[in-house]
Amino acid sequence: SISQNSLDLSLPFDVQSVFGLPLHPQTEELFSEEEKTISLNIMQYLSNFIKSGNPNYPLTYSRTSLGESLPPWPRFLPHSGGDNYKEFSAGFPNYKGLKAGVCSFWSDYIPALQISASKLSSQMMPEEGEDGTADISS
Repeated sequence: SISQNSLDLSLPFDVQSVFGLPLHPQTEELFSEEEKTISLNIMQYLSNFIKSGNPNYPLTYSRTSLGESLPPWPRFLPHSGGDNYKEFSAGFPNYKGLKAGVCSFWSDYIPALQISASKLSSQMMPEEGEDGTADISS
C-alpha cells in the first residue's frame, strides 16, 4: 500500500510543475529557486489558458502579481520547418521543429510510402471497358 505522504518524483518536470510540486511544503527543498519560478510560470500560462483560451492573457492568475510578464506563448502554426513550441526552462524560449529529425519517419517516409502505394495500386487496377466492365485482357 502507498502511504499518503510518500512522494513519487519520477514524473517529468513539466507535470510536476503544472501541479506545483516544487512549491509544496513537503518537496520544496528538493527544487531550486529557478525550478520554483518555472513552476509558477507554467501554472500561470495554464491558468491564463483555462480562463481565456489564450496562455498569454490575462497576464496574472491571481491577485498577487509575479512582478513581470511572461514571454509570449507562440501561436500554433503548422510550418514546414516545424511547429512552434515553448521550452520549459529559464526565460521560456520559443523554438520550432521539436524532434523534427526523430519524427521524419512519420512526416516524410509515411506520406511518400502512401503516394507510392497509391500509384502502384492504380497501375494494378484493371481498366474499365466502354461497357463499364473490367477489361482483364491486357
